[in-house]
Amino acid sequence: MRRVLGAAPLTTDSLGAALRTLREASGLTGDVVARRASMSAGKLSKIENNKVRPTLQDVDLILSALSISAEAKEQFLDTTRAEATEATAWRLLRRMGPWKHQNTIKAIETSTTVLRLFQGQLVPGLLQTPEYASAVFSVPPVLPEETRGRTVAARIERQETLHDPQRSFRFLIREHVLRWQVAIIGHPPAAPDGHRFHLARGLAIFPSTHKPSACLIPAASQWPRRRTLSAVALC
Repeated sequence: MRRVLGAAPLTTDSLGAALRTLREASGLTGDVVARRASMSAGKLSKIENNKVRPTLQDVDLILSALSISAEAKEQFLDTTRAEATEATAWRLLRRMGPWKHQNTIKAIETSTTVLRLFQGQLVPGLLQTPEYASAVFSVPPVLPEETRGRTVAARIERQETLHDPQRSFRFLIREHVLRWQVAIIGHPPAAPDGHRFHLARGLAIFPSTHKPSACLIPAASQWPRRRTLSAVALC
């Protein structure tokens, strides 16, 4: 059992395949396990092939049907709980609207006195210009124009907190963030220099007496193996 689980980290994407592997290792057929788990053989097959997301109860019943140890069962159930939590979060985001999600982030940011942020993909939201943010929210799945406009406006509104002298900001950004091209659908991608321009403009919104700490991790850095990262300060 431990050898099966230890072959690779259990993730939400591999949950169904892992359940199938356990069943096959047990020597039980799908019909037998489905009958013991009080579900149809068709549903079990869809779960094992990642065509249906199982509920926590589904996974518990399948594992009980396979007589899995309590330790191994808990690992599977933890993964199922994590997937359910993520799915709920995405449903809530779609229901409330992405601009309201920006307001939720703003509430968190305004309640902190020291904000430390690592960004390995994009210019941090607090430092994005309206043009850059619009390009980010134009990446598929594309938001309707009105929704995108409201979301960009809400993201830019978050930058008000940057002017509070009682707050400190520490940004750590990977160099390739300034090289990736974020394009608005139907328009040519921005040149890499444009990303550096947007970041510089983002930093420029700070009052001269209240500059953040913003550093780059050079692209050539051996990360994360190196214990000390060589950073180039931008401020």
